[in-house]
Amino acid sequence: MVIITDLARSDLIDSAASSSGSAGGAVRHAIALFRKRDADEHDKRSAIVSLAYILEERRARLKQELFKKDEGSLFQIANEFHIRHKTASQKADYDPVFLDWVFWWYLATIELTNQLHERESEE
Repeated sequence: MVIITDLARSDLIDSAASSSGSAGGAVRHAIALFRKRDADEHDKRSAIVSLAYILEERRARLKQELFKKDEGSLFQIANEFHIRHKTASQKADYDPVFLDWVFWWYLATIELTNQLHERESEE
């Protein structure tokens, strides 16, 4: 099955994939993993974990720019929903479509941090 994304998501992919440095490579890897033809739950989860690592590196910026609960929610999802740490206490019985939502949310948040960084660089 081929899944087509809307124009806004395509623009997000293009923008996030053009990131420079090591984060850019990690973003491109996550996108490729998530979007590959035969991507399964494991591929999508791995893509999300890659994005979560980038967000973890940018956590200080997120804490500075977002409300505390907003920043914490990003990591609560990864830590409590059998995505990142995979412990017995995590929720694992959710619909796999949830992974699509988390991927796009994390990718959009990375793009947000890119824009914040660019704005700060211009000042």
